[in-house]
Amino acid sequence: MLDSLVLIYKQYESFYINSYTKFQKKVPIAVAYLKYSIFATE
Repeated sequence: MLDSLVLIYKQYESFYINSYTKFQKKVPIAVAYLKYSIFATE
């Protein structure tokens, strides 16, 4: 029981880390886009 929980947790952890790194790469692009949109509308 505990072994399977640890396994699930490790899979979840790696999935979370992968999602987080992908998200981090997209953040600067999103921020730049938002700044551009705000600047363009003024």
